[in-house]
This record gives sequence, structure tokens and C-alpha cells, in this order.
Amino acid sequence: MDTFEIRWHQYEKRERKFQGHSFHREYFHFHRQKRPDENLLEFFRESYENDYYVTIRYIINGEDFADYMNLNYYGNRVLDAPGGYFNSLTFNWNDRIPVGVSNSDWLKKILFENIAFDIKGIKGEKIIADDLKAWGMNEERIEFFLEDAKLPFILYGCCQCLDRECGYWGIEIEKDDNWIKWHLPEMYHKGYQFEKEDYLKEFEEYDQLIIDLIEKRKEYTL
Repeated sequence: MDTFEIRWHQYEKRERKFQGHSFHREYFHFHRQKRPDENLLEFFRESYENDYYVTIRYIINGEDFADYMNLNYYGNRVLDAPGGYFNSLTFNWNDRIPVGVSNSDWLKKILFENIAFDIKGIKGEKIIADDLKAWGMNEERIEFFLEDAKLPFILYGCCQCLDRECGYWGIEIEKDDNWIKWHLPEMYHKGYQFEKEDYLKEFEEYDQLIIDLIEKRKEYTL
């Protein structure tokens, strides 16, 4: 049986000081990892206030999954790298927010319309219309997301759009009473099988935050 955990990281975007040619003028410098006893909402708040880039890292069998795949399967190391492929949770947290959206609406948009959808997907849970309505989606978006939920979960996709028509890496997620399986494309890896209880426990804090926001309809001011 494989082990699974998630870690939240903050990165600071910096400009490279160099002489001569460089493909990437900007780079991301690791700032810190979320502490186990740290409130998740406060971690998000600090990230937003300081314009930190947030990544959600999947740790499988003690190894960072993106680093493992980059080392063993991707010669150019494109997973979770600027200009490469982002996992869907990383993309949705750092996606550009439209100008003019208030701070409270911005936080609600991120939690409800983007990551909430992907959190359920990566847990292998069925997406229903009532969920999407609770997250504030309109009828047009509800129809789109219900159709999208029938397709393989987007584990990694284009860092610019995460669009299925722009190249993506999808996986099938299977669940029963005791375990959760990741079925990866055979060309990359045999897949993984996790203890269901341990796997879902990694998302408990995030789940509770979303539930609280839905039930209480709080307007957070960052």
C-alpha cells in the first residue's frame, strides 16, 4: 500500500540577476511550508497579502510526486515548474483574478469555484449540481462542470490555461470502502493505491474550511 500526504508551500517571485542570456528572467524562491498547527485560512491570507505563489505538493511514499516524475520520466522537468505543467490545485490557487473583484469575492471565488471542485475530484467523489450551486456557480458553468466531471481528473495541465484542449495529464481515480487508487497512464507509472482513511484525512482541514464558508456565508476581509 502506498502513502499519501499534501504539503502547502509559499514561493516568492524574484527577478534573476544575470549577465548574458537566460530563458527565464523570473524565478520562484521557496519561502516556507505551512506548519501543521497553522490555520489554513491564515496561511492563505498571508500568501495573498505578500503576493506569494502557493503550491500544493503531493507527497507519495515520502517523495514529492512532481520531483519524482520529473527525475524519472520527464527529461526537461516540466511538472510544477514555471512555464511547464501545474497540478490543478496549484493552478487554480494562483490563477489571475479579474481586476475590480473585492477581496471577499476573490477569496470566495478561489475556494468555491476552483479548488472546491478539484478537491472533490481528487478524492474520487461524485460532483452533483447542488455542490456547484452552493459554490456560487451560474447555470451555464454548472452545465460545463458537470460534463467536465465525467472525464478523467486533470492531475496536471498547461500553466497558462489548464484547458483539456491545450494538453493535459488526466488520471482515473477509483474508490471503495477501504482504498483509493490512482490509475496513471501506463507509459508513466503503474499507479498507486492508498488507504482511504489516511488519504482523505489529508483534505480534512480544507473540507472543513469550505463547509464553514458555505454554511455561515461569511465575508472575509483580507
